[in-house]
Amino acid sequence: MRNYANRVIFKALLLSAAVLPLSLSGCKNDRGDVGEAQKKVEEARDEVRDQQKDVVKEQQDVREERKDVAEEQRDVAAANRDLNAAKTDLAAARDEYIRAARVKLADIDARIKELEARGDAKAKRTAADLRHRRDELAARLDRAGDRASANWEQTKADLDKSFDDLKSDIDKAF
Repeated sequence: MRNYANRVIFKALLLSAAVLPLSLSGCKNDRGDVGEAQKKVEEARDEVRDQQKDVVKEQQDVREERKDVAEEQRDVAAANRDLNAAKTDLAAARDEYIRAARVKLADIDARIKELEARGDAKAKRTAADLRHRRDELAARLDRAGDRASANWEQTKADLDKSFDDLKSDIDKAF
């Protein structure tokens, strides 16, 4: 921007420097021509002043734009910090959920072993079916850690329902 302003000022000065000798050389000693030349020189100076004012105004506009850009950059940086904090919180909540779900799986394993320990054929068949469902649930839980944030709530709800259904069926078997 500063180069632009310097070029404008330089051009205006060149213009006034070029107009002055031309106007003076063409007037010979005529007083009217000198007055006309001085008037043209003054007009050229006014033009330079106007251009300088325009340059100053443009420089002010640029400073204001830079301030706006800096403020927007601060806002974006704050939003990124908030987003990263939310991602960290979600990851921690997901890890805690998976840890708690693994404890539930261990409880389910113990209940299935109790059912198997009964020894009758029906209890063993029921235990085998429950163990298969438990293993599928464990596999889904393993994949749950890879789910995108947008799908996490739905995945968690599905897992909770599967846990509840499995626990209910185990309770019925007893």
